[in-house]
Amino acid sequence: MLVHGHALLDHRRPEIERWCLSMLEALLDFQNADGGFADVTEGVRRQDGWVGGYAEPQGLSNGFATWFRWIVIAMIADLLWPGRWAWRFRRMAGIGYRRQPAS
Repeated sequence: MLVHGHALLDHRRPEIERWCLSMLEALLDFQNADGGFADVTEGVRRQDGWVGGYAEPQGLSNGFATWFRWIVIAMIADLLWPGRWAWRFRRMAGIGYRRQPAS
């Protein structure tokens, strides 16, 4: 939301940039050694409906958590260092949409 607000409004932009940088640092600190991200680091995930139950330890990288965090990382990087990387965001509203600032 802040990345989109930054692109649309001329309001508190330096604060938004500082906050996004701190969130980027926190995200990268949370990244697992395999390059992925976990939902949470502790506990056990249990799935309903499995005969005998299904459980797996938390803290493992998974596609869902990694996908969404990489989208956020890309959006923050694009905000802080525009044009440095050739990110390709969705042009229409949806997961991965990033409104481009007016030139």
